Amino acid sequence: MPLTTNEETLRKIVECWNHTRNPAEMEKFYEKDVECEFSLLGPVSGLQKYMEAQKAWHTVLNPFNMSTCMQQGPGPNDVTLHWSVRGRFVAPFGEIQPHNKFMTVTGISVFTFNAHGRVVAERIYFDGATTVKKFKGEIEEDQY
Repeated sequence: MPLTTNEETLRKIVECWNHTRNPAEMEKFYEKDVECEFSLLGPVSGLQKYMEAQKAWHTVLNPFNMSTCMQQGPGPNDVTLHWSVRGRFVAPFGEIQPHNKFMTVTGISVFTFNAHGRVVAERIYFDGATTVKKFKGEIEEDQY
């Protein structure tokens, strides 16, 4: 089945996350007043704060390798992205210092697009308690 316009835009966003990580390139896909809800970090409003939060997350794990699967819905302007990120924990996460071990975080993001095909909202869901335990080194990758 061919990708919808919104799915194609999301595919380009994922390419940016995985490869270029260039905020200027990514900004063209988002509205300036984008709203984001991170299950672990809370709400973020506005493009600049959203990009800062994304940059911080993408800096913590390096290399940042994301594998994805997407589907249309749940709403008519939504695309759901099932993702898994693997990388070495190399930069502080809040007050948690890096342990330099590889770890994997999996979750789901729901992107809402406007009529112009730009992201107006993203809701990010993942198991925050398990993720924090992984960051603290309390759970080894093969224990999860």
